[in-house]
Amino acid sequence: MAGAGMLQQRATCVTHASSSAMWKGTAGRHGRLPGARNAFPAGSNGLNALGEWGVSPAKVRRAAGARSMYIQTTPTPNEHALKFVPGVPVTPNGTSVEFLSMRDAGNSPLARRLLVIEGVKGVFLGADFITVMKDPEVEWAVLKPELFENITVAFSNNEPVLEDHVEGQEVITDTTILPEDSEVVAMIKELLETRVKPAVAEDGGSIIYRGFEPATGVVQVELQGACSSCSSSSVTLKMGVQNMLMHYIPEVKSVEEVKSPGQEASEAALVSMEERLKDSGHLRS
Repeated sequence: MAGAGMLQQRATCVTHASSSAMWKGTAGRHGRLPGARNAFPAGSNGLNALGEWGVSPAKVRRAAGARSMYIQTTPTPNEHALKFVPGVPVTPNGTSVEFLSMRDAGNSPLARRLLVIEGVKGVFLGADFITVMKDPEVEWAVLKPELFENITVAFSNNEPVLEDHVEGQEVITDTTILPEDSEVVAMIKELLETRVKPAVAEDGGSIIYRGFEPATGVVQVELQGACSSCSSSSVTLKMGVQNMLMHYIPEVKSVEEVKSPGQEASEAALVSMEERLKDSGHLRS
């Protein structure tokens, strides 16, 4: 079918290198295992090529009384977002959720663990991965040891990822087709769920359906995770998602990004703070 391979071009922010690194974490400080000093070549001072603490896969072992796990890290198109893959399911029922503040993370012990780390700006939890967004002023080499440690401790202690999850309860997501949905809306949701979301998840993010305006043909979506602050997200929407939806659904004329209430509140707070600093003379225009 014409256009069926469109999303094979990766309807994500940009195509990126698939290189990744394996990290062997434990509940110990900086993830270093007792007796694992020889896991790295001489002179490496415990850091691998990506600046991560850990031991090589060949040196995998169980430290005394401490559980250990592999945590794989994968770069994303957004240099300020990094994808962590712990090798175990993360969110229940394959759902995804984004937390941009401690207030948002009231029901997620894992997100709270990571958000309290200085330099972490947001946490996105996917079905089998965690994307951490950082402050541009902070280097990954500084953040990674503490991120690895907290992720390992959370899973080793079997802490719930989402406290309000009820096992077996039906989950209604943004792309769940509801009885009141029109044929066009149902098609939009199906394409987003089956074609777009899997591709975006590979880059540590997600795309959320927020609505469709039949009069204008505009589909509203929200970008989360690594894609939410990616400089090329507009290209993703126009060249990837929009072109595909317009190809299969003639009623769709455009795809536009909308901000979540949390993002809007954060941006409004930043603008307000800048205005106060200007009024007080501490910040020049």
